[in-house]
Amino acid sequence: MLHATCQVNAVLSGTARLNVLLPTATILAFTIFAPLLTNDGHCTRLSRWLMGSTTVLLAASCMFFTVTDCFRTATGRLYYGVATYRGIWTFNGGRKKPHVPAEYRLRWNDLFYASLSLVAFLAFAGSHNDVVACYYPAMQRKMMW
Repeated sequence: MLHATCQVNAVLSGTARLNVLLPTATILAFTIFAPLLTNDGHCTRLSRWLMGSTTVLLAASCMFFTVTDCFRTATGRLYYGVATYRGIWTFNGGRKKPHVPAEYRLRWNDLFYASLSLVAFLAFAGSHNDVVACYYPAMQRKMMW
């Protein structure tokens, strides 16, 4: 029984790490706003502009939220911030630092994860039926093989 519990814990912790790296909240927001902004694929010039702006804004948030993190100080207070090359920059502007500041620096793999997250979001956004119908109205809604 102990072996099965360890395997379940390993799978759940791997799933939790994957959830942090995927842009699920951004895709959910896009899924909610895309039909509203494109009028279910029947776009005007204004709705095309709004959909494009929303896509750019959500893509930027997708990249931004990949490099945010949090830490606890020695007193146990929780701080949120953005990872930079010099260390974490907290949102409240204080000079609070984590116990091990080197763990909260921006690394190349963070930028790699951010770019993969952006690619995943843009692939989803670009293949959404309403967006395709809005920007390419002559294309069929469903492709038949």
